[in-house]
Amino acid sequence: THKSNIAPLSLALATPTPTRTSAMASVSRRLVIAALALVLVVGVSSMRGVVGAVCSSTSSLKKVSLADVTLYFYVGSTRNASYAYNFQVKVDNFAQLIAKGSGALVSSASSGVSVLASICGKNFTAPFISRSGSSTNIVDVFTLVGTLASGRLSSVTQETTCSDGSCQLDSSLSCNTGSNCVRTVTSTGSSSDFVMYLAWIGTDSSGLRMTTINLIPQRFVQCTFGNLASD
Repeated sequence: THKSNIAPLSLALATPTPTRTSAMASVSRRLVIAALALVLVVGVSSMRGVVGAVCSSTSSLKKVSLADVTLYFYVGSTRNASYAYNFQVKVDNFAQLIAKGSGALVSSASSGVSVLASICGKNFTAPFISRSGSSTNIVDVFTLVGTLASGRLSSVTQETTCSDGSCQLDSSLSCNTGSNCVRTVTSTGSSSDFVMYLAWIGTDSSGLRMTTINLIPQRFVQCTFGNLASD
């Protein structure tokens, strides 16, 4: 895995550790996001795990620290990941992680696909692709939030995109059991690559407050609706 300090508006391409794992693709064609603060990170597949990991759940992190992020894709009930994508991002950078080539799972996987995101050793698992008869449901936007308590990563949680059974980002989309907006397709062709947004909340080891939680798509849309309603 290639380590790099990623500045805002830069595009980082992770060098693959020989295996089948890649990073994520632009899921938000319909979303207007605070682009000036967004860092794009493209990962390439590798099944050997993170090489030269720079953080763990006991690390004391600052805003200048690098955080290891690995995405594992599991097809069906298998316990062995089919794809793994390695990234490194700066703490409190609002990052869009693109799993290059993961869209092919839509046509190649005969059963559902789940993704496990590991951030400095803290894990979160959620469905990426689910199947019902001839229909396939795909999570369009996946947002994780890393919570720091005086620089220690205390939790990794998901910011859901559905509320009361309705998609907050696009009323034409439905919701899955995990309260995420899903796109339903009936064809078996490949789809857009998986995309995850990563934001931060809490304080670093120097007491500096994280700010990127306010840049996630869900909160941006909520603010937009509020402004329109008050005009």
